[in-house]
Amino acid sequence: MIVTSNRRFEAWGEILGDAMVAAALIDGLIHHAHMIALNGARATDSGRGDRHRSSG
Repeated sequence: MIVTSNRRFEAWGEILGDAMVAAALIDGLIHHAHMIALNGARATDSGRGDRHRSSG
């Protein structure tokens, strides 16, 4: 299973509306997980204006 998020774990309680539910969910997800943190510019940010401009 692959789970991705653009939010830090600290924000999940606010997003889900319950910090305890978020903590239980995170605990279950990461218990035997291999976590990979990607840092840097998003791929969608590079050349964003050029792709959405009309040619005419």
